[in-house]
Amino acid sequence: MGRQSKIVIAERYKPFSHKEGASCLIPLTDWVVVAYPTRLEFADFFGHFRTVDLGLTGPVKGFTLQQDLEKRLCRVFGVEKSGFFELHVFREGNDLSLKWVRGKKKGEKVVLMGLTPSETSLKSYEKISLGSSKKQDVDLMWRRANMIEVLPILYALSQNVPLPSEEKLTHLPQTEEEFSHFVKGGFDSLFVPKRGDERHLGIFCEQIPDSCSPLHRLKEFKSAFRALFIKEEEGKVVLLPNLPKKFLSGRFLGVKVEGATIDVEWRKGTIHSVIISPDKEIELSIVWPKEIRSFRIEKREGLIPRESRIILKEEKKTVIDKFQK
Repeated sequence: MGRQSKIVIAERYKPFSHKEGASCLIPLTDWVVVAYPTRLEFADFFGHFRTVDLGLTGPVKGFTLQQDLEKRLCRVFGVEKSGFFELHVFREGNDLSLKWVRGKKKGEKVVLMGLTPSETSLKSYEKISLGSSKKQDVDLMWRRANMIEVLPILYALSQNVPLPSEEKLTHLPQTEEEFSHFVKGGFDSLFVPKRGDERHLGIFCEQIPDSCSPLHRLKEFKSAFRALFIKEEEGKVVLLPNLPKKFLSGRFLGVKVEGATIDVEWRKGTIHSVIISPDKEIELSIVWPKEIRSFRIEKREGLIPRESRIILKEEKKTVIDKFQK
């Protein structure tokens, strides 16, 4: 299984194929940055707009927009006439700021605008890996259309921007093919959600009305994708309830359920290990995949029913492994 990689993806400027420039959501905001070699444009989904002239002398070589979900910022860099430059766009408190990190304007910081207070914070979030360790080049990702690469990044993004509270979409993906259509039809560039099939691919893509944010698409994706690996229903935690056949190996780390945090790993389509870290002393009811017949808890082996009740002590990790079919 591939290593758990940092979530950093980039797109080079391609004026002949991206008439809007390279664009991405700015972490912790509901704004999009559109990057050109000498200019940045900022827009939300309701027509509000800002521009920044970078004051660079072209031609700019290697101009790249990079979204870093680990550091929660957007990075713009390249080589202009006077040399290499790099600047960061990020949320700071309730402000959207731009800071020059390298180049002739190094150290300069500009507050671009005030932002609406948000509940999205720098708390830890759930991380998922589906076994891919390929370089996170967004152009190659779009061409390969491999959901094993794409979906974990989209899930990380869904936890790094403020999502709407209400539900809007009714047709949610459940299979790998449906997730592929959902992403291809509903997202563009560095995973910026669209209102509909604006690239006219002919793929079904439920339309989001102009009065609502396209971030609804990201919200519904987050819920549907998470449900492949874990569900909470009637006080029970169901592990790997709808695992697609092609997602043979993976890890889901830091999964928050009522009263505990769970790390789960699977290999060859079968659960391999589970680590439970309780917030308090609780009794957790777990429903295992139907093929599982036995496992080991804290080095104690034995047959178990498909549904198990496990007593957890506060601040004591419980390791479950050696799963047998």
